[in-house]
Amino acid sequence: MAFAGGLLLGTTQAVLSGYLPLNSVFTAGVRPALPFFALFALLLFWPLLRRGREAADPLAGVDPPPPGLAARTRSRTMTLAIRILGICVGVGFVLVSLFGLDSFWLLLMTQALVFATIFLSITVITGMGGQVSLCQATFAAVGAFTTGQLVERFGMSVLLTMVIGAALAAAVGAVLALPALRLGGVYLALATLAFALAFESVLLPLDWVGAGTSGLPVPRPVVGPIDFADERAFFLLCLVVLGLVATFVTLLRRGTTGRFLDAIRGSEPAAASIGINPFRSKVVAFAVSAGIAGLGGSLLAMLQGQANPLSFATFFGLFWVVIVSTLGTRTIEGAVYAGFALVLVPEILEGIGVPASFNFVLFGLGALTYARHTEGIVEFQSRRIVGAIDRLFGFGGGEADTSGGNQEDDLVASDVEAAVNP
Repeated sequence: MAFAGGLLLGTTQAVLSGYLPLNSVFTAGVRPALPFFALFALLLFWPLLRRGREAADPLAGVDPPPPGLAARTRSRTMTLAIRILGICVGVGFVLVSLFGLDSFWLLLMTQALVFATIFLSITVITGMGGQVSLCQATFAAVGAFTTGQLVERFGMSVLLTMVIGAALAAAVGAVLALPALRLGGVYLALATLAFALAFESVLLPLDWVGAGTSGLPVPRPVVGPIDFADERAFFLLCLVVLGLVATFVTLLRRGTTGRFLDAIRGSEPAAASIGINPFRSKVVAFAVSAGIAGLGGSLLAMLQGQANPLSFATFFGLFWVVIVSTLGTRTIEGAVYAGFALVLVPEILEGIGVPASFNFVLFGLGALTYARHTEGIVEFQSRRIVGAIDRLFGFGGGEADTSGGNQEDDLVASDVEAAVNP
């Protein structure tokens, strides 16, 4: 099969090079993208490629329930203390960033906020939806280049184009989800990777999409007397956007959609048996995730002053998924820590004289850590700290992390049943 596929791809590429015009930007991208188109089509329309293991192992798709979130195992007293501490740390971070950092470090803090916003899209699709998407950078590119094109060609308001870019990215995510969600697991990841590589090779070089390698200029907005070209003003804008998106994700997770996704992640047949439509819920998760990524992509383009295809390369998107998965996909904190880690860790290593190649060592160590603690480093350590503090001060509630998630599953089950059968 592999030999026949290689012959077919090679022959098809040779035929295309002989018949397609050589001076076309579109056709120049079709040839290298042909394997990705073929992969996407085969995954969708050749079910035998993805049914072998399931037919041989009926438990192949059954996973144990994840451990309960630390936020649901701690006591009321500790929750209140953590919230007060979080508010103090947040206020201190804002004050230090605005008045204690120079322009370079303020720029790094702003970058971290922007990437944290993008990473919240992975929280939705992977942490809540239980799906692995490898095209989040593509959705971010849709938002960024929509903003650039609308500002460049029509002179529209930058803030308005940012909203339009997020809406268009959400629409692209929903359209992609319609065929892709017929797959699951690694096959869905491969399909989204194929889509990302095809988009990068074929569409981004076009003038009406990505304007080639030169990119598109994206100015920062001006609202009344506030010019967000000022670094401190733009820092506050990114902070507000991150806060709004984080609040939206929190409400989504606590609402009906989030509880449906929890039930589907636990057992899709069981969720369907009580009236939940798994396909519709997954499409909603895909669309929301893509919209958040598109919003963050527009912010990144404003920060850099242009929508550059190199900033949204598929390779970077893969790195984004790995770093968020390593730190934690199920919580807002995991996405925020991942944004700061992506920006600050290379600078810190460079500051202490560690070569840049050590970043790849950290990448590998993070992957090994994820293999042991699939809930993420942040959530794993949070559960350990909560248990230790509860045992030390006698708050109570610290032993719930040993239940393997059963308490949380019971809560989700009751919430879902109440939502379906009010």
